[in-house]
Amino acid sequence: MNKRIELKRTQKPAELQTAAIAVIVLILLIITGQIIRIVDNFIPANTTMLALLIRIISIIVGAVSVYITWIRNTRIRYYIEDSSLIIQNAGLVGRKAQEIITPKQAPKIILEKTFMGNKLGYGNIIVEVDYFSKKSSYELQYIVDPENAITELRARLK
Repeated sequence: MNKRIELKRTQKPAELQTAAIAVIVLILLIITGQIIRIVDNFIPANTTMLALLIRIISIIVGAVSVYITWIRNTRIRYYIEDSSLIIQNAGLVGRKAQEIITPKQAPKIILEKTFMGNKLGYGNIIVEVDYFSKKSSYELQYIVDPENAITELRARLK
């Protein structure tokens, strides 16, 4: 019987990206207000509807960007079974793609840590895969305690 272990991912990068997008939208709203005031000085017409339209579009673009960023960062799951690594990716509408990496295909496992990852306790694990004569790599992003995850991966993928 296969014992499936999920590699835990941190949500800190998704939270930081979401906050950055929110700040950009706020700056965009402030800038649009200034642009509308400048246009209002040159055009004697009433620009309140234009200002409202631009602000609504900015808010919608910001909300969609936050949603896509959050979904993209939270819908990927990594599982380790007795002799394989499973990468499960759920899309925006719930579709699932699944990659299964077996021990013969994954000879090289690399740990990559950024400055933020080092401070917040997460890292990226790169698994290089050999499919016959083709080489590719999979990046397991934002793994909590990546050193232990690599130890577990190497132990199970032997």
